[in-house]
Amino acid sequence: MTKLSHILAATDFSEPSLIAVDRATQLANQHQASLTVFHGFNSGQLGPLPRGFGDLLSDARASFKKETQDRLQMIAAKQKAQGKAAISALMLEGNSQEVLAEAINQSKAELLVLGAHGEGYWHELFLGSYISSLLAHSTVPVLVAKQAPTTEYKNILVPVDFSNASKTLIQLAQTIAPNARKTLLHIPSAPLEGMMRLKNASPEELLHYKQLCTDEAQTKLNKLLVSIGDPSFTAKLVGQNYAPSEIISFQMDNQCDLVLIGKHGAGYVSDLLIGSVTKLVISNVSCDTLVSVDPPLVKK
Repeated sequence: MTKLSHILAATDFSEPSLIAVDRATQLANQHQASLTVFHGFNSGQLGPLPRGFGDLLSDARASFKKETQDRLQMIAAKQKAQGKAAISALMLEGNSQEVLAEAINQSKAELLVLGAHGEGYWHELFLGSYISSLLAHSTVPVLVAKQAPTTEYKNILVPVDFSNASKTLIQLAQTIAPNARKTLLHIPSAPLEGMMRLKNASPEELLHYKQLCTDEAQTKLNKLLVSIGDPSFTAKLVGQNYAPSEIISFQMDNQCDLVLIGKHGAGYVSDLLIGSVTKLVISNVSCDTLVSVDPPLVKK
């Protein structure tokens, strides 16, 4: 059985990031895991002072650093009071994105938890640049928390495409919330439909081809469900429409509290970018999102 042992929650002291710390604490207590609350301290935020104020600037930066460290320690202490999880604070100096890898390594994190950022928390179509960059460079799965936690996750949506990435998502779902209700969602595609239209295929031929693709997808989905052998999973096949729209609609209609999705997926974008489908889903679902990476969260 898989196990979650070490969690890293990044905070910049904003309200969204504090929501993420709360969720990370809930998960740490649930899994009896250790939690490290992390802040990337950047003294350059104070900016330069005119020549002749070097000593004043040095004192101001030292004071700012101490105040930031104290603030971080207070957050960690407050979270520790909420349960029995081992919770510590970690502040590394440098750009948050640059020191993230070091923080993950020092904390032995298997999961990174972030808060939602950007205008209105989320831009309509794209992630904020800060979060997008962290997602792109994280070497562990990233949980983007939007909603203040009230309970453990109970209703999880796992979109699958039958690739190895889908297997990773399934393992993540079983690790994060073993007792939650989990839905495997597949949106079938008809990859040759455009070519058939160019060759003037009849409406009947197109309909027959699309039905064959749907039937094949249903067979694969049924086999996948059986292979998991976990009664907490069910499976659902939806129409051949735009995948992000189907995922977002299903999440909202069924009030899922967590959506799992791959960072890229088959044929998305380069390893340094977040795929457009992933961006659209994270930006528009109303719940938390867990973005997977390879290798999986934990090994058996």
